[in-house]
Order: sequence, then structure tokens, then C-alpha cells
Amino acid sequence: MTNSQMTRFRIALILAIIADVLQVIFLPLLVEGVESPADDLLDFGVGGTLIYLLGWHWEFLPSFAAKLVPGVDLVRCGR
Repeated sequence: MTNSQMTRFRIALILAIIADVLQVIFLPLLVEGVESPADDLLDFGVGGTLIYLLGWHWEFLPSFAAKLVPGVDLVRCGR
């Protein structure tokens, strides 16, 4: 991985963490789920930026598909 690619990866990772933190902090505004335009805008913006930084990867597809099913993003895996 070149230095430029590593920098883009780090920026993408930090951006994803910031988006998750924002969704936790502003949960009352984003709790509407599929009907929440603020949550959709945040997801769309972060997704577009990640694709810009990293390029398209098939690994993005499961997350995108999960956003299409209402309530899936509310389920936590693990113990």
C-alpha cells in the first residue's frame, strides 16, 4: 500500500468512526430509522465519501442492502 493509499484509508476510517459517533450522539433525531431524512443524508454522504476515498468495493454491498430493510440497523450482533 502506498503512502497516499494509506492516508486515504486512515481518513476513511476516521470518517466512519465520526459518522457512528454522530449517530449515537444525535440518536433522538435519527431514531425514526427509515423515515429519518437526517440519518439518510448522513449515510448517503458518508457512503459517497468512502467510495470517493477508497473506490468501489463489493464489501460495501451488505451494509447498503441492510439499510434497505427497515429495522435491520437496529439489531446488534454479538454478546
